[in-house]
Amino acid sequence: MLDREKEKIVLAAYARAIIYRKARSIADLDGFRPSDVSDIEQDLRIALYESLDRFRPNVGEIHLFITVVVERAKARIIRHRFRGKRKATTIQTLDDLTGRRFPVAHNRDAEHSELRHDLAVVLAGLPDELRDLAERLKMQTIAEVAREKQIPRTSLMRQIKHLRRRFEKAHLRDFL
Repeated sequence: MLDREKEKIVLAAYARAIIYRKARSIADLDGFRPSDVSDIEQDLRIALYESLDRFRPNVGEIHLFITVVVERAKARIIRHRFRGKRKATTIQTLDDLTGRRFPVAHNRDAEHSELRHDLAVVLAGLPDELRDLAERLKMQTIAEVAREKQIPRTSLMRQIKHLRRRFEKAHLRDFL
């Protein structure tokens, strides 16, 4: 395919639209910024331009080809961005640097005791219905509780929402 033909395809409205949409969706991911959109668009355009030699009009339709190429390029960009974060690095501790051993003070029993106390305080402050729900959810799924109480799951979810708010107010969101 000639360079002029490639440029026409890459700059066509369909290609521009799909490249823009895919670039925006990548920029919305963690690890990317909205200011990356133009760079991502450029990378997607280059990938499309370089792959147009493989397009055979008698085999497939150009819009489908463009879509597949841009989707694969999008996946490659995301994979490339996060690949560096998977590399294992050696962390040097203070012990390693000094050659001395420093004691580590962890009192897990005290932390667990405080957490149990905080949870007990929150549970004690709940209305009977929410306290019963919290106790049931320790051992049962939402569907099981809904069946047992003979109420729709949507109603149960509303109650759970209230329960969550109570835990969040007590800064215990991670323990729901």
